[in-house]
Amino acid sequence: MPEPTVLPAPDAPADGLRAVAVRDLVALDTLPPDALDRITRLAQRLFGVPMALVALVEDDFVRVQSAVGLDVCQAPRGVSFTTHAVASDAVFVVEDAWLDRRFSASPLVTGPPFVRFYAGAPLHFPSGKRVGALCVLSDAPRVFTDEEAQTLRDLAALVASELQLYREVQEHDRTALRLRSSEERARLLVQHLSDVICVMEPDGVLTYVSPSCERVLGSTADALVGQNAFAFVHPDDQLHAVHALRRCAEVAGVSPPIDFRWSRPDGSYVALEALGHNLLHEPALRGIVVTARDATEQRRAIAALEQSLEKERQVNELRASFVAMASHEFRTPLATILSSASLATRFFDKSREKAEKHLQRISTTVQDMMNLLDDILDLERLGTEVATAGPQHLDLPALLAELFEELRFGLGARHTLKLSGEVPGLMEADRITLRLVLSNLLSNAVKYSPPGSTVWLDVSRPEPGAPVVHFRVTDQGIGIPPAEMALLFEPFHRAANVGTIKGTGLGLAMVKRAVERCGGTIGVESRLGAGTTFEVMLPLRLRRA
Repeated sequence: MPEPTVLPAPDAPADGLRAVAVRDLVALDTLPPDALDRITRLAQRLFGVPMALVALVEDDFVRVQSAVGLDVCQAPRGVSFTTHAVASDAVFVVEDAWLDRRFSASPLVTGPPFVRFYAGAPLHFPSGKRVGALCVLSDAPRVFTDEEAQTLRDLAALVASELQLYREVQEHDRTALRLRSSEERARLLVQHLSDVICVMEPDGVLTYVSPSCERVLGSTADALVGQNAFAFVHPDDQLHAVHALRRCAEVAGVSPPIDFRWSRPDGSYVALEALGHNLLHEPALRGIVVTARDATEQRRAIAALEQSLEKERQVNELRASFVAMASHEFRTPLATILSSASLATRFFDKSREKAEKHLQRISTTVQDMMNLLDDILDLERLGTEVATAGPQHLDLPALLAELFEELRFGLGARHTLKLSGEVPGLMEADRITLRLVLSNLLSNAVKYSPPGSTVWLDVSRPEPGAPVVHFRVTDQGIGIPPAEMALLFEPFHRAANVGTIKGTGLGLAMVKRAVERCGGTIGVESRLGAGTTFEVMLPLRLRRA
């Protein structure tokens, strides 16, 4: 017998890839021992050997996966015959290990199981990796023919196929388990989402609706699937929704959000905000995925915010217009004061009666201005429309005469002012409001009429005893363009045909607010280039002298 020696095992080609493949096999829950045992038993009988096994070569040792005739789980890689078997594609044969200097000193030869003969066919995976070998062993030397080598190779191919098949089955089962877990998570997520997820065809027919629809839409998924979604959309929103779905079906990806109202079974509507995702090209869906959420509270919040912003805007506009309003409303009485002061000075030595008359007019006008200023301050403080002084004793003929005289000394010096109708005498009325209204209307009539023209103020009652009085102010001025009639009473609006005539656009806005504040109404008729008539109805109560 030669001197015992042990030679190191060779490195198999692409050893790193083989090791990865072996680890993948070992990582499976279990390998198929029954199927492998049948093949190892068949190999034992076919070759008449006492031992057969299937071994997988790992990094540091060789794992015995199936064995007949010996009780070994693993062996160090450095002394294993199988390490040499996976080094090439050919069947590796050692007819007498005692005579082979590579193995003569191996503990597998010198000790149990006392191997003398070894033949191993590598296990090839479809990827080309050799992961181990099907081996037949004996404690006696023997000759191994080429025909036997081919038979062992065929059996090894069966083992490799069995391992590969089992690996694929195990991976399939693991993938199926992951899919089931993923589906369960997705189902739970969809079930507990506050949003409604649905899949619909391009024509709007629903093919899937998430369970959350019962909470948001008031209907079960079974009741909605197969229905056309547009049948539940508010009639005013249907055209918008149809166009949005059509655009979504034509363009890949996510469409812009839309708002619409959805009809509940109880007849109420819920406001929805929806996003569409075109997945018609996906075989698993072939539909448009729509995610919708209840936007009722959002709409309320937006409406409240818009209302707050609008109120703030109006207040800011009102504050910004105070200077212009004061300038507009105080210009005429200031002119009256200046005129009366000049006349009082002129007549002071000549006619005491006339001087006192003009001084009284100054006093009355200043008082009216103070009252108007108080109203503007109330408007700023309370954030309301023009304040009123409330009903008080009023001599209407005296007030009208006063207004006419102020105009004759001011803007209306070159116009004819005429008063017609039956003017009531003493009454209970808001003097400040009535003066503001008539002063603005008469001033405008004069301002926008050519010199030498006539301005009429007609006062009437619709029927005897009626608690209202009609005032009609008619001029022969430039008229109002029909297209601007709707904006006539808006603050700061001035018609396009006023030219260079000065004004702030606040007078008629204040008139309308003042009239409505008193419970009255105001209307207007106008012909472009032919004149305008304003008609004001105010509640008035007669007072006995």
